[in-house]
Amino acid sequence: MATNSLSTTGTLLAGLALLLVAGCQSWTISNPRPAGLVYLESGQQKCTKSRSYTQWYALYGTVPLNETDSKTMFPRADSSYRITEQVDWLDMGITLAGGLVASVTRKTLVVEECRQSIQVASPSDLEARIQAEREQQERKCDERIEELKTTDSESTTDEDQPAVDEAQENK
Repeated sequence: MATNSLSTTGTLLAGLALLLVAGCQSWTISNPRPAGLVYLESGQQKCTKSRSYTQWYALYGTVPLNETDSKTMFPRADSSYRITEQVDWLDMGITLAGGLVASVTRKTLVVEECRQSIQVASPSDLEARIQAEREQQERKCDERIEELKTTDSESTTDEDQPAVDEAQENK
């Protein structure tokens, strides 16, 4: 009797361990362009195109049975993407039926393509852009100062002098 009780306890512990391990799962989506980047969108962004990829797992989701090619998931380098993992009615039906019989589960990855204009700049590019904007603002300021100075000098009164002084201070 004691042996039978130990066997039942061992079976229950093994089953419990399997259920606990089944919750430990992960999946990896890699960049198909090692020299480039893949951009992910926020949940609020409007995305238009979407594609679905079915993911099959064994042992209640712990062992992946198929892999989705990242190049097909992220075909365009100039787009950003949003990825959603979902379980629809078909996935749930297959998981319930397959899980009871063969521990097979299924999930669906939905990849939405968001055609956003993506601009990537290096720190030196950003510094050059900031410097160019700064120089443009300085030119505009210089032009305004010259404009104020070249107004009819005879019509210059003491009331105009604070505007000229202020423009020179802002420079």
